[in-house]
Amino acid sequence: MFKIAYTNKSTNTSSNTSSNPNPLVQSSLTNKNPNKPVLVDTPILVTFSTCWYIVKSKFSVTTFLEWITNLFSIINNFNLVLYTDIDGFNSLKPILITENYTKNQDKIKIIIKPMSEFYGYKYKENWIRNHNTSNLFLHKKTDWQLNMLWCEKIHFVTNTIYNKYFTTRFYGWCDIGYFRELSSDKINALKSWPSPLTLLFNFPNKIHYGCIQKDQIKYKILQDNVIKHYTYNNHITKKTVPCNSKYIQELCFAGGFFILTKQLAEIYSRMFDAKLQYYFNNRFTIKDDQQIIMDCIFTNPQLFQIHFSENWFMFQELLF
Repeated sequence: MFKIAYTNKSTNTSSNTSSNPNPLVQSSLTNKNPNKPVLVDTPILVTFSTCWYIVKSKFSVTTFLEWITNLFSIINNFNLVLYTDIDGFNSLKPILITENYTKNQDKIKIIIKPMSEFYGYKYKENWIRNHNTSNLFLHKKTDWQLNMLWCEKIHFVTNTIYNKYFTTRFYGWCDIGYFRELSSDKINALKSWPSPLTLLFNFPNKIHYGCIQKDQIKYKILQDNVIKHYTYNNHITKKTVPCNSKYIQELCFAGGFFILTKQLAEIYSRMFDAKLQYYFNNRFTIKDDQQIIMDCIFTNPQLFQIHFSENWFMFQELLF
């Protein structure tokens, strides 16, 4: 039997704030102290959220289903909440009768959630306009719904926490395609992933992201563009944008994976939403979620711990 649930309405702790969210974040930090140390006797388990929707994307459905099979095959030390819709669920049925799923189904929940129930769906018209007015090549080969989906990740995570699908010390996001061409030896090794001790001692109470930008000069330019934009109140004068067209396609932070705690998820969801509204209100082009993530990290560095690597999928190794 498949373990699935249906949502009646999107639930999220995010508020409809706008402009620079720093005062909100600072207030939350003051009241909740998210930098409280992790206790040694805290049970170390993590719940990852992910999603599977069939939209115009960079890869085929067949390829994604292979990656989903990989993800299901390594579930042992973590729980997984997978959000999808009816079409996505129907495409998963051949996988859901395999041993990869059935032997781990107590650690997997499949939530049927139509895109119309996304937290970010209320920005539908903004997403369509952002896509239609963009000159970026990425937006020519993908759909506006994919960009909306990319920016829904933190809201999927907060939805998982709010509904108590699983109760764990850590929560996070893991892209459905995070585990790609894996050998049988690699799959067997990943069954001990993530290591509870690694989570406990190497992942303090921060929002953990990976950075794949190896050019320090480019990294500094991207950082300066964002910081100067807010420092000189350019959101009012409109003289510059947080990331200008020359550098908007530069890679920096990998948006496919992050780890945090419940407390920080609440803070981050409000911050991310405020940034998104700010970009929409000022009609700044949103390339993808990585652009909003970069803005959040550079303007609120105290909340984040960044792991540097040239490997997009670095947390496969970092969490051993």
